[in-house]
Amino acid sequence: MRILTFALCAGALLAGSQLRAQHPYGLPAPLVAPQSGSYLLTARQAAEPAAPAPLADIPPATELSAEDASLHEPTDYFGCDDCCGPCWYGSVGALILTRDDVNPIELSIDQSIPGVAFVDLITTESASPDDWKGGVEATVGYNVWCNWWLAGTWWYVDPVSAEALAVDAGGNIDTPLSFAGLDFVGTTVDNLFNGAQAHVLRRSSEFDNLEINLVNMSMDCGACSPLRTSYSAGVRYFRFSDDFLFGSADTSTQFGVDPANEAFYEIQIDNHLWGAQVGGRVEYTNCNWGAYLAPSVGIYNNHVKNQSRIFRGNGEIAQRFDGRDASVATTDDRFSVLAQIDVGARYQATCHLSGYVGYRVVAASGVATTTAQIPMLGADIEGMADTNASEWLLLHGAFAGVEFSY
Repeated sequence: MRILTFALCAGALLAGSQLRAQHPYGLPAPLVAPQSGSYLLTARQAAEPAAPAPLADIPPATELSAEDASLHEPTDYFGCDDCCGPCWYGSVGALILTRDDVNPIELSIDQSIPGVAFVDLITTESASPDDWKGGVEATVGYNVWCNWWLAGTWWYVDPVSAEALAVDAGGNIDTPLSFAGLDFVGTTVDNLFNGAQAHVLRRSSEFDNLEINLVNMSMDCGACSPLRTSYSAGVRYFRFSDDFLFGSADTSTQFGVDPANEAFYEIQIDNHLWGAQVGGRVEYTNCNWGAYLAPSVGIYNNHVKNQSRIFRGNGEIAQRFDGRDASVATTDDRFSVLAQIDVGARYQATCHLSGYVGYRVVAASGVATTTAQIPMLGADIEGMADTNASEWLLLHGAFAGVEFSY
């Protein structure tokens, strides 16, 4: 019995040893150093991510266009590329403007027609300088900081001139103007202006403008904001010249044939407006297209120059009975208000180039015109020297041009 029990115990121990050798959680086999480094490379590859592909195998990036690349350029906080894009912008354009004339005055009449008091031959409107005339406009702006720009604008309109001529070989041309009390040597001024064979009227006007403004505006060409606004303040110079020449030929239907029997009444007015202005601009955009409204208004000192004289075709100046010459040259300073409004449309062709077209109205109060200087009596030399600067000026017309930035 004891022998049987011992045999059973020995068999159990032998069977347990064999099972322990086959169990997955059994004791590991003794570690043995590998014969090569293949084990270490395999372990490192399993623990680390795969190495990147060689540079030669990476496809090249798509190259941006110059316009798209400008939207990704680094900016400097205080530089002109901070939030506004380019440092400079400019525009060139063409103008076509006309002037509204005021104060029509009768100058030449015919009183020889039976049953008719008189017939108007020439009025100031007969040679009104209201023809449409072309001009040019240019603007240069520099980005002083972020959305703040310093911009200078100059525009000029070609002189507008007109002429009216009345001829009657019978010598039936008269004038309602009175030159009583003014004489030339050997004759009176009235004698040369009445019963004449020819009257002529020449009028001309000239305009130019220069202004410098500090403008706050957004130049973010990469965004399509539907509404953009800006405002400005600056200084402006505006010049308006108005010339008037009314002549009479007493003995000929042509001028220059007999200068001693020709008489002329000349008025030259220069308005020089210097002042300060404020303005703004509201623009609605649909990406490339935009429509805008840009008004401005300012107060000015109008330095007026008035040169008036009555003279003969040979250069002789008429004199009053007291010996005073009918020739004056005076200056005066008057308060004036000038306003301008532009309404237009703009097309943004590229980030740096756009085109525009619109209509402009310029109005000024407190200006002098030649027709407002004509006195009731030609002998009123004091009245000739007293400049009337209480008139209005109205200019209006179209403009178009291109604007570029860089």
